Amino acid sequence: MGTSVGIKSKNFAPYASRFPRTAHYLLPTRYSEEPIFLWDPDVIFAWKKGRGGFFEEISGNSDWQKLRAVRSGEVYGVPDNPFCWFDRPPSVNRVLGLRWASHLLYPEVFPRNMIEEAQKFYDLFWHYRLSEDEARQILEGSLRRP
Repeated sequence: MGTSVGIKSKNFAPYASRFPRTAHYLLPTRYSEEPIFLWDPDVIFAWKKGRGGFFEEISGNSDWQKLRAVRSGEVYGVPDNPFCWFDRPPSVNRVLGLRWASHLLYPEVFPRNMIEEAQKFYDLFWHYRLSEDEARQILEGSLRRP
């Protein structure tokens, strides 16, 4: 079974040449679970169930508990309303996705209130006034826990 994930791992480099379509540290594509377990990522971005992803199952799966990202709570569902913020389909939401991912990966460099960021973005690009509750719903499972 392939799993769509994004990876940030210090252990990635030795395996990069063994898998096609890889980018340094971030892999928004489908991989079998084997290379993910070899990489032992620090952070995982996964599609939510609504997009055919595995996000909701990762933390409850005993095999995945072995991964550093899962043990440390660094597993995030990729926001996907009205379109995915991270990879497919290509859309303006990728701009917001870059802000979201940079905030999660480097919060000390990119401190952001993603609720407010989403509200501003939706107003500017989608001409829609996103309420705080709607933004929280879109970002459920996609932000660091306090």
